[in-house]
Amino acid sequence: MTKIYLVRHAEAEGNIFQRAQGHIDTRVTPRGEKQIAALKQRFADIPLDACYSSDLKRASQTAQALCEDRGLILSTDKRFREVDFGPLEDMPYAQIERDLPGALAAFTVDPYHCKLDGMESFEESTSRFLAALDQLAERHAGKSIAIASHGSILRNVLIALFFGPENQGAAGHSDNTAVSLLEYEAGSYRLVYANDNSHLDEKTSTILRQNWWKDEPQKDYNLWFKPFDLDHDAYVSMRRDAWQTIYGNLDGFDGEGFYEELSNIMRYHDYAGAYAMYKDEVAGFIQLAPARRRDLGVGYVSFVYMCPQFRNKGIGAQLIGYAVSQYRRQGRRAIQLGCAKCNFHGQHFYEKLGFRVVGTVPGLTDDLLLEQLDL
Repeated sequence: MTKIYLVRHAEAEGNIFQRAQGHIDTRVTPRGEKQIAALKQRFADIPLDACYSSDLKRASQTAQALCEDRGLILSTDKRFREVDFGPLEDMPYAQIERDLPGALAAFTVDPYHCKLDGMESFEESTSRFLAALDQLAERHAGKSIAIASHGSILRNVLIALFFGPENQGAAGHSDNTAVSLLEYEAGSYRLVYANDNSHLDEKTSTILRQNWWKDEPQKDYNLWFKPFDLDHDAYVSMRRDAWQTIYGNLDGFDGEGFYEELSNIMRYHDYAGAYAMYKDEVAGFIQLAPARRRDLGVGYVSFVYMCPQFRNKGIGAQLIGYAVSQYRRQGRRAIQLGCAKCNFHGQHFYEKLGFRVVGTVPGLTDDLLLEQLDL
């Protein structure tokens, strides 16, 4: 009998930016690193003879932790990749729902029958995964192996092997680094347990911090983005509120200068200013400076703003997700931004996302901390 541990990758950017991450190669978050440490502890006394993962770094980084201390060499296989979301790749979930109403719900509830143009089908994704799984089950007969993969494809595989199209809901949804144990013998699989995240607590779990699966009438604030319309008064008002909130006064504030700067940038880069939208309400604003530090391979973020009624809801990361998405497409190696030394709330926020202080940059009234997030 062969034991096969199927592990979902640790929390990655798409999980906090609320974007579809299929075949795009995204980074593990700081919370994801804590999940990996908990996963490694869970497997401390579990024998493993081999370890595999998809070739995407969020999965391979997760699997690598299980190789450590065992002398195992990780093998990657692109057949263990996530479902290819095609034209939906890297799109905010809210944007997908806006452009294709009901698409996300259909995929979540009924992936077996969900058909979206350009997206890999249930049959295509499970066929490639199961072909690789069968090979490894035979190759490691009588031994124990671990495979790190991705949430949607792992759910599809459980449906294909054990639950079928009429009982898809029983497959559940896995937390980041959740584990399912399969036993393989004589050409057939048996499910021992599925989606077990008992090694995580409420602080390290991803899914326990989300509301979409709960019965309570709480909601997840998923955002979509639309280009800035050069509304002078709206922009200056946001800038003024941010300045007042950070510094406690308006000394040195230059609303006209800020507006002129962005207007000039948007003549050449129409994506440089964008509203973050919750349904049809402005929830925030993100401003980029694409030419600044471009020679260093860095994408610069000039302004990050959440409207007062949307603060402290855990959604600011989605604005950073907009910047990451834009700059990653351009091949930038990192994004940077300046944070006021007195803005302790902002510093804590950026630290949680994986930013680190790499120096200082001149500001209007004082030097700002230069924060960097590697891509």
